[in-house]
Amino acid sequence: MVPYHSIAFRRNRQAGLAIVLLMNCGWLGLAFMGVASAVSAHRELSMAAPDRRQPQAASPFTGSSTPRQTLPAAYAETEHARIGLVAETAQVEPGGRIALGLHIDLADQWHTYWRNPGDSGMAPRLVFELPPGFRVEGPLYPTPQRIPTPPYMTFGYEHEVMLLYSLTVPDDFEIGPEPSLPLPVEAAILVCDDICLPARASLVLHLGRDQDDSWLPAATVAELFAQARRNLPLVAHEWRLQARPAADRRLEIEVLPPSGFGPVESMFLFARDETALEAAAEQVLHFNQQENSFLLKVRRGFGELDERMAGVLIIRRPDSPPLALQVEIPVLIN
Repeated sequence: MVPYHSIAFRRNRQAGLAIVLLMNCGWLGLAFMGVASAVSAHRELSMAAPDRRQPQAASPFTGSSTPRQTLPAAYAETEHARIGLVAETAQVEPGGRIALGLHIDLADQWHTYWRNPGDSGMAPRLVFELPPGFRVEGPLYPTPQRIPTPPYMTFGYEHEVMLLYSLTVPDDFEIGPEPSLPLPVEAAILVCDDICLPARASLVLHLGRDQDDSWLPAATVAELFAQARRNLPLVAHEWRLQARPAADRRLEIEVLPPSGFGPVESMFLFARDETALEAAAEQVLHFNQQENSFLLKVRRGFGELDERMAGVLIIRRPDSPPLALQVEIPVLIN
């Protein structure tokens, strides 16, 4: 169990105050360390699908042609969340890629945060200790949800979530006699209910060796990665969007759907930059029947207006599941 004496973060909903008590600078230092080799979420990374190349020969790293019954995983239990790092394959091949997932299983009533947490919170942090020549890309975030804490609004996840990373093995990687390749990581998240508490985990994922007690059944790992990919927003290939500033620090976003898309009940834009839009402000949708387009009116945040705004656009339709689109919107700045 990870102790929570490091930081206590309590929200006063009536007074709108947040009191942060810092008692351990070690965790705070970790919170500000960047994710190794992070890339923009709008890129379609190779982590979206596993490396299907067959190994040249059997070894402790490349394995054999026999499907493994279990796959690498390392978990730590905290008071309100179970935090783990999972690999989609145990094989380590020169020049290959391995999909990794930061799996967060939350206690009931508790939540954690998206890359833009909204009015309060902190995105998950994952710091890798990589062997020479190895690279990590990510994370890719699943589609977030709105989690209201009136009068504030936060963005994140309840129940469980898995963030996707891609580990690239160098071309000159030499398979040695060691039975495994250890991959140490430090994970730090913020979990909240009526109070917010940090949770941290020091994990070591062992790739390449035979199974041990910490590994998960291969079917479980396959479903975790399949679900994580299903939860990613879709790339908005056939959608046309543009935004223009309006009065009272508002932004008007014109949305032109593909032909024959059908009726829309509502839209909501999660901006990637937490300073771009006011998280708790109402987003109002208007339909232009003549042009078969929509106008989404949002309120700008305190950040400077950029020439492009990236984020996730949620579109709700009658009798259909919500559609999540990964968007990058040109902003027409005068």
